[in-house]
Amino acid sequence: MNLFVYGTLMDKEIFQIVAGERSSSDQAVLPGYIRKQVIGEVYPAIIQQSEHEVSGILYYNLSKTALNRLDHFEGDQYDRCPVRVSLRNGRFVGAQVYVFAEKSKQRLAPEEWDYQTFLNGGKELFLRGYSGFRELNQKQNS
Repeated sequence: MNLFVYGTLMDKEIFQIVAGERSSSDQAVLPGYIRKQVIGEVYPAIIQQSEHEVSGILYYNLSKTALNRLDHFEGDQYDRCPVRVSLRNGRFVGAQVYVFAEKSKQRLAPEEWDYQTFLNGGKELFLRGYSGFRELNQKQNS
């Protein structure tokens, strides 16, 4: 299964920690969505919004184990949904993406999330403080 990511998982180090595997990848664009900051967090969420698009990374051929780990990591505030993303060569490819669940939308900030800002300071905070990493390791070891 292919997975389009648009936030913290664009960082290959974080992706490998969470998915538990490496995957080949390409830059891609998801039309019809907008990426917003989640209030009080260093990570984003996307929601449908026509006339917008989200740049990200498409990871190819993830195993069922990796997807289970990613589902656990994203939790119930996101829904994994089928989409079609555009590659740099203009080709469209089917993928899955984590979209902010309807029940979580009140947690979205008005401003858009910026990947470079995340890399410049948020990544370190995320790696140090995100409790989901510990939960993934406990789940894997049980």
